[in-house]
Amino acid sequence: MKYKREFKIGLVSFVILIAFIWGVNFIKGHNFFSPNNSYYAVYPSSGGLQTGRVVKINGVTVGLVSDIRFYSPDLDSVVVRFDVDKKYRFTRNSIVEIGSGTSLMSDVEMSIVLVPGGMLAEDGDTLQGVLNGGLMEMIGSTIKPLRTSMVQTLASLDSALKRVNELMDQENQANISSSLASLSVTLENTRKMSADLAAMLDREQGQIPRIADHLASGTGKLDSLLAEVSAEDFASTLADLRSTLANLTEITAKANSGEGTVGRLLEDRQVYDNLVEATRSLDALLADVKANPRRYVNVSVFGKKEPTETSRVKDSLRAARLRARAAE
Repeated sequence: MKYKREFKIGLVSFVILIAFIWGVNFIKGHNFFSPNNSYYAVYPSSGGLQTGRVVKINGVTVGLVSDIRFYSPDLDSVVVRFDVDKKYRFTRNSIVEIGSGTSLMSDVEMSIVLVPGGMLAEDGDTLQGVLNGGLMEMIGSTIKPLRTSMVQTLASLDSALKRVNELMDQENQANISSSLASLSVTLENTRKMSADLAAMLDREQGQIPRIADHLASGTGKLDSLLAEVSAEDFASTLADLRSTLANLTEITAKANSGEGTVGRLLEDRQVYDNLVEATRSLDALLADVKANPRRYVNVSVFGKKEPTETSRVKDSLRAARLRARAAE
């Protein structure tokens, strides 16, 4: 009886242990009553994957990650073993991805991307592994350009602030204050001018209709004056003007060609020289008349008085000087 009781206790303890082990593995996804195939995939790193994580096909759990270890002594890559239920078959061309889920709180998981064609994968085969960053990598790739742009913007803003600080020294501040003061004075003057103009318009408001009436009256008179001028008179005036312009053009052409008195004066050099010579002679004659008036006009009320020799010499010298000055 004593051994029988101990045997029962041991049997119960063994069953409980087996049940516990089975329950733990069942929770992890292991099913001792459902045989699995083991497959392998090589990656540059585990990407945060841990043993016990699920393996999915199109979002459906088909197995578990059973082991992760270094692939070579160089420690430059890892090999992941995962177990998949035998009832799920796929080709050797299928790709095994490691990546995060679709949310920030999801864990890293393994997914089998089915690629049709080729032989079916067998137990112990090594499949192509791809390490996918998932959502976090996408967020990182999106944030990186924004971070670069933000850095450039901050650098530009810092440069602009430095320039503003350089401009805002004491001298420039004084200039800006002076400019603002001048602008304030200008605005004040403009306000006063506007007020004066408004006051003037208020004072002259009664005169504005009268001015408008005068303008209207003047416009009416101008219209009546234009109406009195007939089209025929206007055409006749234009014809006379054209005729006058034609005659003036003809006279100018003749003068340029040397015809007529004016043309000879303009074109004949000898006539011009004769006129110059005659002018000089006339100047000399006038100078002599002024110097010796008694030579040309001899009028005496009390009788004729003979000039002396000294007066004749003086008059001759004076006339010679006048002729020389005229010749110059």
